[in-house]
Amino acid sequence: MIVRMIDLRPALIAAMLAAPGTRGAQVVSGTPDTVTLAADSSDVLGRARSAQSRYERRRIRHLPLTTVSFAGACDERIGRFCSWYDEGDWYPEPEEPEIEVLRSALLTVLDSAQGRLPGDGWLLGQRVWYHSEAGRWDEALAVAQQCRAVDPWWCAALEGLALHGLQRYVEAEDAFQRSLLLMDPERAQEWRIPVREVDGDARRILDRLPDASNDSIDSALARLWMLSDPLYLVDGNDRKTEHYARWTVSTLKETARNPFHVRWGSDIEQLTVRFGWEIAWQRSINRGSLLAADNVIGRKHPERRDYMPSGAAFAAPGQAKHAELLADKQRPRSLYAPAYAPQLLPMEGQLAVFPRGDRMVVVGTHFLPED
Repeated sequence: MIVRMIDLRPALIAAMLAAPGTRGAQVVSGTPDTVTLAADSSDVLGRARSAQSRYERRRIRHLPLTTVSFAGACDERIGRFCSWYDEGDWYPEPEEPEIEVLRSALLTVLDSAQGRLPGDGWLLGQRVWYHSEAGRWDEALAVAQQCRAVDPWWCAALEGLALHGLQRYVEAEDAFQRSLLLMDPERAQEWRIPVREVDGDARRILDRLPDASNDSIDSALARLWMLSDPLYLVDGNDRKTEHYARWTVSTLKETARNPFHVRWGSDIEQLTVRFGWEIAWQRSINRGSLLAADNVIGRKHPERRDYMPSGAAFAAPGQAKHAELLADKQRPRSLYAPAYAPQLLPMEGQLAVFPRGDRMVVVGTHFLPED
């Protein structure tokens, strides 16, 4: 999946020219809603925020170029962003060494600042994030487990994120459950009920849950996550922990600079919760812009599929038809690629059932695709 910010400057300039009092005034064109993270140089947290902002600005220079055309209409527009589901033959490339050098320098600053401000949750979140971005999930977990943040729920959420990245899904579920119990009820409800990730019929069922009893909520969500578990291949429910990991990432990015260089908003939050965070960044060749930030595109995992059940399957799992359980939806509401089996291909199979008194033996066989 490809995500790119829509250029809103022509509309912004037109509105400024049409507004009273703008005739003869200077018009300055730039990326709207740009994050400004200025801070006093003597302020420990301010210097850390400036370092994080500087890293996100500088790494753009080292992003790989792409000739992907954006002439066609978006598959889906979400706020300020266009998204396309078709990745073509793209697959992640190794990161440029210069980016790792920049990230290591940033982590040095963040670590030092955390030493002086051990209870700062923003610093902790950024440290966990940038270790995980580099693929160092063990180090991310070690940082999360040193948490002394004021909000205990945040410590548990960051630990859950790192455990999920390590594919320790049972432990991740436990960590996220602790986080939900410790956070305020309004936030917990928003995290628990995945209304953004399901189709309209399933959303109507979920929309009724806030007024239901706790037992009814628990029962409905248990059924939803059971149906979303990718083929029940591993212990724990990685689609469920992925959901909470996405909320954790969205939360830690709310007040940090991002590669798109715009303020975090409900549109980026929705993109993150529905489709996950970006696994790679590129710069598109755009002759119409002189600003590097305008050309940045985010790449989600190319093998992602929609494992969330349809509304019909959610309402009556025992009556669900084959098509309602398929992960390959043409207009997905959410996408996910299991780390242990990112590429899942359909194949033909047969099942045979042999009665054995009050029990039965089920035998399955399959035929591998020719390719």
